[in-house]
Amino acid sequence: MGYTFKYPDPDDLDETLVSNIKGYIEEFGQMLHEGGDISEYIDISSFAGWTLGHDILGTLDGCGSNMFLYKEDYNVDDHTSSKLKMGPMWDFDSTYKMYGKWSSQHGIDHFYVKRLFQREDFIKAYINIWKRIRNNVYSEVMDEVLSLQEKQGKAIMDCRRLEEELTKYYLSVDLEENIDSVSRWFESRIAWLDEQIEQMDLSGCDNCVGNEEAVSMSVYDVWGKLCCRTSDMEHIKMMEKGKTPDFLLLPRGVYAVHFMLKNGSSSCRKVIIH
Repeated sequence: MGYTFKYPDPDDLDETLVSNIKGYIEEFGQMLHEGGDISEYIDISSFAGWTLGHDILGTLDGCGSNMFLYKEDYNVDDHTSSKLKMGPMWDFDSTYKMYGKWSSQHGIDHFYVKRLFQREDFIKAYINIWKRIRNNVYSEVMDEVLSLQEKQGKAIMDCRRLEEELTKYYLSVDLEENIDSVSRWFESRIAWLDEQIEQMDLSGCDNCVGNEEAVSMSVYDVWGKLCCRTSDMEHIKMMEKGKTPDFLLLPRGVYAVHFMLKNGSSSCRKVIIH
């Protein structure tokens, strides 16, 4: 996955700083895919909270230019003195879309969410944040919505009618309808998340496939780059047993093998090719 710099300004960057940040990201990625201690590199609660926010909103949009990550400093003598954190959530035009489903981040290979949900430390952080905010989510959202209606409701509807008149494209939606749909979304979404989180099984976070049958596998290098993907059961069985199929033709190194299981869940295993 590629990154662009927002701060410092790209014109103020030098090769050393870019190399340092790139190395930091790669070290974190390697530690993540090896199942090591990632808390040295990232603020796990920050990543968990960002993901939970998208899950609450049911975001359809995946990862890309709407993601912001930040690190407060880079100390060459102690490069983990500050941890990588997720920035503010961004781009809300695809919210309230994933009815009865997780946000799209759960199914995307080129960011970290799918892999993080195979870790006990991340799942615990995710659950703890939900427990802390769960009872106030609905009331705080509706308080803000009703306050906005009281203060800006007329202006919002005037703008919507003008936009419809000028563009002939955007239909003027009644604000009361919006408020009702927001209320219904959060009521149902909270109940759905309660059910899903209650079913989260920390015992499945030990990086092994277990007794569930795998239906496909993807092999990644330590930087998260996809090397190959297959549904060939013979090859999958070999990898489950710790054997490397000849077809991989990969150079020596450490790889992460992601298994998609028949029950819809997934698991990951570290493989060393000699």
